[in-house]
This record gives sequence, C-alpha cells and structure tokens, in this order.
Amino acid sequence: MLHGLFGDRDNLRSLALHLERARPVIRLNLAGHGGAPAPERLTLDTLADAAAQELAEAGITDCHMIGHSLGGKVAMTLAGRALAPQQVGAQDPAQAPAVTLASLTVLDIAPKRYAPHHRPLLEAMASLDLTAINTRKDADTALRESIPEAGTRAFLLKSLSRDGDSWAWQFALDQLVADYDQLALPPPQIEPSAGAVLTPSLFIRGTDSDYLVDDDIALVKRWFPQAEFRAVKAGHWLHAEKPAQIAELCEDFLMRHQAGHLT
Repeated sequence: MLHGLFGDRDNLRSLALHLERARPVIRLNLAGHGGAPAPERLTLDTLADAAAQELAEAGITDCHMIGHSLGGKVAMTLAGRALAPQQVGAQDPAQAPAVTLASLTVLDIAPKRYAPHHRPLLEAMASLDLTAINTRKDADTALRESIPEAGTRAFLLKSLSRDGDSWAWQFALDQLVADYDQLALPPPQIEPSAGAVLTPSLFIRGTDSDYLVDDDIALVKRWFPQAEFRAVKAGHWLHAEKPAQIAELCEDFLMRHQAGHLT
C-alpha cells in the first residue's frame, strides 16, 4: 500500500486493518516521506525505484498493490514498467528490482498531469520558521493565514515532529519544493508508444473529489483497458472517510484476482 503526497504509511492504517483479516499487508513510506530517505531527485520513477527496492529487500517480487493519490501514480508507474522494460522504467533499469503486480488498485487519481495546486502549501510550509515555534499549536497558528483550511493544516502538521530541541518535517520539504512539478506529471510509462497496461486494475474515486472525474475514464481505459471503476460518496481522502466501504470494494477485487498469486 502506497500513500499520497505529504503523508506516510499511517495514512492507510484504517484501510489496512480491514484488509489484514484476509492477507498480509505492507504499508510503505514513499521515498522522502515519513522519515524515509529521499533520492537526489524526487520523480515518479525514483519513488517507484525506492518502493521496488523495499519490496525486494522484504523478499516480495509478486504482490497486489494499492495506491492513493501520489501513491497511485507510483503504483501505475510500476505497472507500466512491464510494457517495455528494456526502454522505460527505472533510472537504472539494470539495477532496479523487478516487481510483478498481480493487481493494481488506484484510489482517486488519474494517469494525467495535474495543475500545481499544492504549490501554495509548499510555499507556506517553506516559509514557516521552525526555530520560532515551541509547539505544534504555534505552527498551526503561524500557518492559519496561508492555509485557512483547518483539516489541511492538521494533516500537514501530523508530519511535523520534534528533532531534539527543534522541529522538523518528516517529509523532504526542500526536495518536494524543488521537484514538485515532476510529481504532477503523468506516470512515465503510461504513454502512447508503450501500449496498454494489462494488469487487472480497479480505480475508485470519491464523488466529492475532482481528482478522478468522469472525463478521465476514457483516458484510464486507453492505458488500462481492463480497468474497473467504482465511486464512493466521499472526498479525495475516501479511504479515511469510508474505510470499511473502500475495504469491501478492494477485498472483492482482490479475491477475484488472487488465484495463482497471493493466498
């Protein structure tokens, strides 16, 4: 399971608790998130490399993958690498461990370029003087004008923690500021020259979210012709708002596509 931008593996804990009843579940921190080291460049490919490496170190070469938002893009990147591994994929294809996806579940994201709407959040966090705060509440107050949505501030501040006598972000903020435009791009393997991804795929969207909308369905089907679609009355954080419902949809899909793979 792969979380989204600014998050960490705990974001998917509620959903994982439901799915763990039937199978082992591993939640990964994306590179540069949750305290995980960041590569020199944060791109969808380097995030995919890091995820593949962590799975390889755990002895996993075949898995079902679920990704939310940015994690969904990383999952699609890994799925797309099977199209033309000699031409596309890792920064160093010869060194990248191989991961076979038995199935792909994408939560509320499409294989397209997105407008840089997170840029104001990055700028607000970058402008926060961490040496001038004593508590997380101080940080919340300092960010209130530039990030007026209380829920957004609360989510971001979950990744602010004490580092000795000071505070530090648990994601690589400077690197995200520098490389954010790369993360807004479509998955690099989902392109006309590569063909179609035939991995069994499920795309679940929140009806109150604008990340994956009706107009995106044709695009998804172009690159994932086997894709199934489900919609849940929820926003972009559909797995946090409706964990049991999302888990039921995921479990039904996984059960139909686990023969010959995981048990």
